[in-house]
Amino acid sequence: MVSYGPWGLPSESNLGRCSKISFFLSVLACLSACGAAEAPMGSAVPPPISGGADTLAPRLQNASPAAGAVEVPVTAEVSVVFDENLDEATTRLRGLRLFRGGAEVTGQILASPAGVTFRPLETLEYGSEYEAVVGGGVSDLAGNPLGSELRWSFRVETFLSDLPLVFLDPQGVTIPDDPKIPARLRLEAGDGGVDYEGWAGVEIRGHSSQTAPKKQYGFETWDEFQDEVEVELLGMPEESDWILQGNYFDASLLRNYFALELSRATGRYAPRLRFAELFLALAPGDPRYWGVYAVMEKIKRDANRVSLKKLEPEDNAEPEVTGGYLLAMDKLNPGDLFFETARGTLLLYEYPKGEDITADQAAWIQGYIEDFEAALEGPDFRDPVLGYRNFLDLESAVDFFLVNELLKNVDAFAFSTFMSKERGGKLRLGPVWDFDLAMGNLLGGGLGAPEGWQLCAGRWIGRLLEDPDFVAAVAARYRELRSGAWSDAAMAAILDEATEALGEAGPRNDRRWYRGQGLTFESRGAELRAWLTARLAWVDSSVENLCLP
Repeated sequence: MVSYGPWGLPSESNLGRCSKISFFLSVLACLSACGAAEAPMGSAVPPPISGGADTLAPRLQNASPAAGAVEVPVTAEVSVVFDENLDEATTRLRGLRLFRGGAEVTGQILASPAGVTFRPLETLEYGSEYEAVVGGGVSDLAGNPLGSELRWSFRVETFLSDLPLVFLDPQGVTIPDDPKIPARLRLEAGDGGVDYEGWAGVEIRGHSSQTAPKKQYGFETWDEFQDEVEVELLGMPEESDWILQGNYFDASLLRNYFALELSRATGRYAPRLRFAELFLALAPGDPRYWGVYAVMEKIKRDANRVSLKKLEPEDNAEPEVTGGYLLAMDKLNPGDLFFETARGTLLLYEYPKGEDITADQAAWIQGYIEDFEAALEGPDFRDPVLGYRNFLDLESAVDFFLVNELLKNVDAFAFSTFMSKERGGKLRLGPVWDFDLAMGNLLGGGLGAPEGWQLCAGRWIGRLLEDPDFVAAVAARYRELRSGAWSDAAMAAILDEATEALGEAGPRNDRRWYRGQGLTFESRGAELRAWLTARLAWVDSSVENLCLP
């Protein structure tokens, strides 16, 4: 376990810190004894005689956190109490302020007759020193002003984590949606050793997640010339394209991890990920704690990811032109290149990218998808030669459907649906992707209930489910998986491992992003487990009646 100060560096020793604090407190005691106005705690002063005019300034009786306090929780509020009632109108706006490194902290000032409370808009920063200031404009009900400002300092708790740490510094530039901008990137393993340090090109990624305060980021590892460099990250095979997934819409932090592990248990590739905690620098050299993220692989053609033959610009005739291709059914970003079939299916070019694919290659893969859809919708769609099975790899379709249906993923066959076509092979569905709104994590409409089927209608899948052979294959594969890779014990082990790995980081993420919202890592994780237990019981009893009323 490693201890970090406010700049991602190991904090000073406890002995050294205690010596400084003792010195600071002794100075405060001296100032108080001498009657210095700067001391936040003054001696008690008797109230004025009843019936006489009040001419005495209000005196500070208590401050929290106290002067010189250390290991103050990041969720702390700052408050002061005086020896008499204050004029709330004079304290409401600037009666109590808070500073970090000379910069004023944004927050809410709450005035009461006896004192003032400052409630920071966000959690305080780990390992940082703060200065609290009680303004000279504070006055009592008789109009007696406080006089000189009162100032004191305290230090926030030290950051401790067993997870890998990511320090991302975009050099004072706000990270855009597009294009990628240069940033300094440092990854530290759980033991504190440096896993990667260098340049990265970073941008905001996602669609609906861009509306969240906790953004997701895509990044490429770069050299000093902003050229891509393939590196291993946190034990994952080397590549240059990576994702920092924030999981803001899933306070349990477990849904995407669980779905990818479930798919991997079928023997198919799913993106690898490692949980980490992110520090993001909003100003150069000043990283702020940004919560739990997953450092994960981006879906792309690669020997260690989606393994496909490389298409060269000269591969424009069969058999070379038959693969490999990586496509996605998804929402469009500005500048995305795609094609649309005669039946209205919109598919993005993932590999080769739209700017790299040749006209012959684009025409060939679009023609293949057109032929597949014609066979799927045709009168002989069940025929093994004339029907859809001549174009679609049945086993991949069964596994893809099962993971998405079991977990009730509303995006499947509409968005975040990847597919590939290898040279000389059939269309394969997968890898699976994006489950933060699955597994009961929906509001209203009953769509999140553990009972019922989710994917009985929709592009491609509705027609596939009209084939009794496909339905039988789904049921048989489900029974096979439930007896082994998808057993209750195997699924519980996936969740247990992730929950243990997140340890104290999950609650830390709660404090950073969900204060006052009633969402916690622990409660949402328990809800997810309960949902999965009910879902599995229902599918166990219903899988032979797939999509029947």
